[in-house]
Amino acid sequence: MNGLMPFSVAVALLLVAPGPTNALLAASGARRGFGASLDMIAAVLAAYAISIGVLAFIAGPYVRDSTVTWLLVRIAAGLYLAWLGINVWRSADRPASGADSPVSMAGMFVATLLNPKGLVIGLALLPAGPARETAPYLGITALCIAASGALWIAAGHAFATAAPGLATRRIVNRASGATVFAFALFFLVSAVVSSLPD
Repeated sequence: MNGLMPFSVAVALLLVAPGPTNALLAASGARRGFGASLDMIAAVLAAYAISIGVLAFIAGPYVRDSTVTWLLVRIAAGLYLAWLGINVWRSADRPASGADSPVSMAGMFVATLLNPKGLVIGLALLPAGPARETAPYLGITALCIAASGALWIAAGHAFATAAPGLATRRIVNRASGATVFAFALFFLVSAVVSSLPD
């Protein structure tokens, strides 16, 4: 994809779409509030920086050229997200602790590190080339990550404010866990189907 404008639009639309990271950010916004959840964006930025950087500049050529490696990477990411979804779902029945967030900073980091959106940006959207040439694209990606994260946190907080009876810890954790698990299943099925011979 050539040009900053089409790249910006594609990345913004991809990042704002529902997915595991956004579900967890919204859940944090609903349970902890907007301001208290902004620290999660740092975990998301760090995780995407690592996954996109590794995929685009180190592993990209090997992953693109090996169908088996690409399939295994996608399956591993899908399995982790499925496990995370189940864990968040089960946390609804555990006693509340700490800031009462459905996921920790470490959990948010790992979920985002394995988020398929990082694969798409690092392997499909980001133009190939040395780091200095891709710097503007990486800067735009970082801005889109932060803006999308803040938007989903705000949406979760707004939902909790508008419907406090529905934003209980149990409902929020169950809804976010189910969303992450459903996304993981979709991702796993699509990974397997796309690897089948025509």
